[in-house]
Amino acid sequence: MLKSGNIPGNKLRYPVIGMPLTDAKVRNLKAQNKAYKVLDFEGLYIEVRPSGKKYWRYRFNLKNKKEGIFTVGEYPDVKLSAARKERDWARSQARQNKNPNEVRRQEILQASASQENTFAAIENIFSASKKADWSKAYVDQYERIMKSDVLPVIGSMPIADVEASDVLLILERINSRGAPTIASNAKMHISRVFRFAAGRLLVTYDPTHLLNEAIIRRPTQSHPSMPRDQLSELCRKINGYPGRAQTRLALQILSRTFVRTIELRRSQWREIDFERAMWTVPAEHTKKKRTHLVPLSTQVTGWLKELQQLTGDSKNDRLFPNVRRPDDFMSHRAINQALCNLGYEKQFSGHGFRSTASTILNEEGWNPDAVERQLAHIESKGERRAYNHAQYLDERREMLQWWADFLDGAVSGR
Repeated sequence: MLKSGNIPGNKLRYPVIGMPLTDAKVRNLKAQNKAYKVLDFEGLYIEVRPSGKKYWRYRFNLKNKKEGIFTVGEYPDVKLSAARKERDWARSQARQNKNPNEVRRQEILQASASQENTFAAIENIFSASKKADWSKAYVDQYERIMKSDVLPVIGSMPIADVEASDVLLILERINSRGAPTIASNAKMHISRVFRFAAGRLLVTYDPTHLLNEAIIRRPTQSHPSMPRDQLSELCRKINGYPGRAQTRLALQILSRTFVRTIELRRSQWREIDFERAMWTVPAEHTKKKRTHLVPLSTQVTGWLKELQQLTGDSKNDRLFPNVRRPDDFMSHRAINQALCNLGYEKQFSGHGFRSTASTILNEEGWNPDAVERQLAHIESKGERRAYNHAQYLDERREMLQWWADFLDGAVSGR
């Protein structure tokens, strides 16, 4: 039945067709020269435009007798059953004297705010503000854990909604694959994001604080030193290493300088002064963020000159460029894998040269302060730390030459 005229809610004086609707009826409504309405019931109707577009609308009244129109959605995106459910929601708001248009607008704003305040969004802001101060190795570790373990679980959640149980799920999954160190790092990274969010008043607490016992830790294994009676065999195997020359040279130089492996792998030719026989490790490449001086023995100087023939023109000036990525430095696995290939799997690591040198040099009566300074250790106590600021360079140069000669003697059986 077709109705027309100035009926309530028909301010545009559209022709109005009144009968309960069905899906088939809505689907078969055709455009006309003028827009018209087709009533469903309880205030819901569909408006058909000359363009053929169809819009669900709901007419409501508030207690102040003010009328309003709530747009439910466009057909066919919103089907009849969904339109009726939305009509019921709008009617419940109107009965509470709430304008459903205003309520929906606030919901949209809150949803938008929630999207901006997801864990992933806050993490992105946090990491962007910190990466300039982080080492490349730390950035790589952080991003790998976030992308692989953290963001797939809680990235899309509003950060204020993340609970300790959500973080526990992440840690348990990591622990289940036997990686407690990664789980510990994940917990630390998540905590840093939450503390950053707390500083912006986005959260009120850090849920990781409840999970201190959640990580199953294995007994800590230090880097074992090599006994004296086995040094000769180790040094002979290194000298005869059958793999890449750069890897052999890395092992030889590392064994005589006992720097940290990351300092060796990151080294650049600009750090080497052949004239002064000195390697200056810049602060940004060291663990303690302090420039570290390494006097060069005659043996190390010779190996560096041999290495210079191989990598002296490497991209980015690297002593040990990465095989697959020439703009990067040697992989952290390269040295330990080489020792593994020589038969020292789970027995000795690149870091073990440091404890080996420290043990023997102290046993041989070298000044403990010079040994510690060459290891780039820093005393934590004030007076002792101030005393150790001395460089002991002359003594350290003599000590490193003695150490290189000592290892040569081990190779020859002296």
